[in-house]
Amino acid sequence: MAPRRGGGSYWGGYGDYNPWSETILLSVKRSGRYYGDNYEELFYAQFAFDLLCLIAFAVFLIWASRFRSQGLPLPSIISALVCFILYEILVVIYEGLVVAETLVTYYYLIISMLWELFVVVAIAITFHIFWSFIHRFLARLSDSGRPSSAVAAVHWIFFSIIFVVGLAEFALTVVTYVYMVNPGAGDIYSMANAGARLGAALKIIYWLMSMEILAWLAFIFVKSGRLMSKTPVITLIAGAVSWFAVCFGWAVVQIHYTLLVNPAPTYLSFAQSVIQLIFWIGTFTGILLCCGKWRTLGDAHEKHSVPQGPVSQYPSQYPHQDQAQYPAPYPEGQYAPAPQPYATAPYQDYSAQSAQQQIPSPR
Repeated sequence: MAPRRGGGSYWGGYGDYNPWSETILLSVKRSGRYYGDNYEELFYAQFAFDLLCLIAFAVFLIWASRFRSQGLPLPSIISALVCFILYEILVVIYEGLVVAETLVTYYYLIISMLWELFVVVAIAITFHIFWSFIHRFLARLSDSGRPSSAVAAVHWIFFSIIFVVGLAEFALTVVTYVYMVNPGAGDIYSMANAGARLGAALKIIYWLMSMEILAWLAFIFVKSGRLMSKTPVITLIAGAVSWFAVCFGWAVVQIHYTLLVNPAPTYLSFAQSVIQLIFWIGTFTGILLCCGKWRTLGDAHEKHSVPQGPVSQYPSQYPHQDQAQYPAPYPEGQYAPAPQPYATAPYQDYSAQSAQQQIPSPR
C-alpha cells in the first residue's frame, strides 16, 4: 500500500558514514509551507481520526473475544483485528512524532515498513473471513452439508493472489525506502514508480474481489428461503457492503492519482482516514453481528431430519383405534406373543433418521 501519511522532514546530517544514523526533523509546520494552507489543521484532524480508528479496533477485539467458536472463523477475525491494531498503533506513533516536532534518525522509516506489512496481512485475512462465512452458508444450503470444493479452491487461489501481490508491494516499498536513504544503491524513481503501479493493481484486485463477495452473499440470501434464518446473512451483507466501499475508494484513488498521474489534493490523506474509519467500523460490525446471530441457524442437518411426534402413553378415546392394543382371545393351541416391558413405545423406523445423522456438520 502506497504511503498516504503526511508529515514534514528536515535534514540535519553531518556526513556520518552510516546514512541511516543521520538526523531528520519530522515537522507538520514545515510541511505546511510546501503543501499550502490548511495542511496543518487537516493533519491534526487526520491524527484524531486515526486515534479513533485504533480505539474502534480495540473495542472490536474485546467484542470478538467474547464469542465461542461454534464453527465460526474466530481465529481469523481476531488475527485480522490484531494486525489492524498494530497498523494503527504504528501510524499513530509516526503522526505523534510529526506533531511533536521530533528530531529522529532515518531508522524511523522502519515504522512505515512495518505498518505496510501489517495492513497487507490484515486485508488478506479480512477477505479470508468473508470467504469462510460464504463456505459455511453454502454448506448449510447443500444436501451433503459440505461446500463446493471448486468454490473453496477458487477462493484459496484468490487469497494466495492478494497475499503474494501484497507482499511484493511491501518488498518494493522497503527497497524504495532503502534507495531513498542510500541514493547510490539504485534508481529510486523507477523503483518507486514500479511499487506505486503494483499498489494500484492490488487495489483494483481488492475492489473486484469485494464485488465477488457481494455476489455470493446475494446468491445465499436468495437461496436461503425457509431453510435457515436470514438474519446472519443480512448482517454479513451489511459488513460486505462496507468492505466493498473501502476497496472501491482505494481503487478510485489509485486509478485517478497513480495510473492517470493527476496531482493529489491536500485533503486526500484526511479524507481517506475518515472514509476508512466509517467503513471499517461497518465491516467488522457486520462480521461480529453475524457471529452473534449464528446460533439462530440451528443444527447443520436440522433441515434434513424428519419430524416425529411424541408417542402417546394413553389409550385412544375411540374404540376402533384401540383394537390392535386389545386383541381377541387366541384359539386353543395358539399362544399370545411375549409381553413387552412396561411403557415401551411401539416400534418406530429409525433408518431414515440414522442415515441423516451420518451427514457431517459443516465446518
